[in-house]
Amino acid sequence: MTLLTPTKLYQQFLATGDYQFDEVQSKAIARLNIIHHQLLNKTSQLSLKNKIVQLFTKNPHTNLEPVQGLCM
Repeated sequence: MTLLTPTKLYQQFLATGDYQFDEVQSKAIARLNIIHHQLLNKTSQLSLKNKIVQLFTKNPHTNLEPVQGLCM
């Protein structure tokens, strides 16, 4: 299964005519794409040991720096 990025999904919607191009939407999608990649990288950086530790700790995400969301 291929993981679709926000940019690819947006391009598909534009191609099918479901959406019309909008500069503001395009900028938001670009930022969402960055967040998407950051979240994927954070998840892949966790080792199996860290994942197991997270299952049994009270605050499992204290060692992770949060990914910054959209700021408008």
